[in-house]
Amino acid sequence: MVLTTTSCYKCVGGTISCDSCAGNLIKYGRDIRGKQRYFCKKCIKTTVLFYTYQACHVETNPKIIALTKEGVGILSMARLLSISATTILKRIKNIASTLFPPTLSNNQEYEVDELKTYFLQKSNPIWIAYALEKESRRVVSLAVGNRSNFILNQVLQPLIKTYPKMIYTDKLKNYKHLIDNNIHSIRNKSTNHIERMNLTLRTHLKRLNRRTLAYSKCVIMLESIVRIYCWSI
Repeated sequence: MVLTTTSCYKCVGGTISCDSCAGNLIKYGRDIRGKQRYFCKKCIKTTVLFYTYQACHVETNPKIIALTKEGVGILSMARLLSISATTILKRIKNIASTLFPPTLSNNQEYEVDELKTYFLQKSNPIWIAYALEKESRRVVSLAVGNRSNFILNQVLQPLIKTYPKMIYTDKLKNYKHLIDNNIHSIRNKSTNHIERMNLTLRTHLKRLNRRTLAYSKCVIMLESIVRIYCWSI
């Protein structure tokens, strides 16, 4: 004979665990669709066991991050996760808004470069300017916009505040006016690491591929995708 045990979910010591804090859930009425709701006394959150919309699951955001870093397009991501493309776009923007560049150390060497792409159509060029820490190969600063002193300065200012040993760039004239000569170098092959990173970005991110229909429709989405790729864990 196989013995089976049952427990009352209405009790405080029920066996259903909260996804947020692993605390026990108790019954908490029903929602407008008649589904049973549960309440966690530990984190004071309500939930249901089976959501109608897949976007409500706690593992949705990590999946979006993983698929984004694998170069999956928005429509493909929507099909794989059974979520609308509009929801995917909103989630990507929300995730990117919570990401920040890593903390910089003093007296480091950096490589700075710009990656050209476009949005809406090829007649609208736009640049991803960013800085790479030479030792750790981390992207430590980035900005998206036209290739002007204002955009480049957004990338350079966090680096200059850390008293860097050297900042390596290409021969773009703008850098001469933004970086002190004592810490600026344009020597040959000094930006090899960031040039390789440019190729990695074009390979991994679908909207940066040379020939694709998955081009960026707006600057905000382009910057959000790059932030997720560079700064999400």
